[in-house]
Amino acid sequence: MATITLPVAATQNVVATTADYPAKKNLNYLDKNNNLLTHTTGSYLKEATILVYDEILRFQRGRIKRGLEMTHGLTPAMIDAFDFGNFEGNVLWFMDELVGLESDWLNNTSPSTSTAYGWVQFTEPSVRTAVTRYGYHLQKFNSRRPMGRRDWVAPGFKNGKGIF
Repeated sequence: MATITLPVAATQNVVATTADYPAKKNLNYLDKNNNLLTHTTGSYLKEATILVYDEILRFQRGRIKRGLEMTHGLTPAMIDAFDFGNFEGNVLWFMDELVGLESDWLNNTSPSTSTAYGWVQFTEPSVRTAVTRYGYHLQKFNSRRPMGRRDWVAPGFKNGKGIF
């Protein structure tokens, strides 16, 4: 890979962690039978990241198998070097920035045509669409779980195990 040199000092934005915000720690709650359960925060983002990474690999490697040119100027070597850890770090940074945009609001900046304050608002139709697509990708990911149908192993998941 090429090295990029920035001509000016760069700022690295750090992703907020549970050390910074205690509210991000594991959540304890009671289920309908009054059993104490623990929900680990961030697990859905991890799963969504795995799904997107899997789709990128599946799509690009599928094109190679069919003898088609890869998209976006990618090469087989670039796909082989596509590291999950780096990808996950970029997703975490992006989501932290996106949530920051939605939560860093001023109460006097709302446009007259919207209930949003600040820069970003998740609307009901966009959430509904996202949930539908998420379910579709989960189904496809799990359908490739038998050995040999997925050519990489997601961190924390055995190749024969689905996400849900």
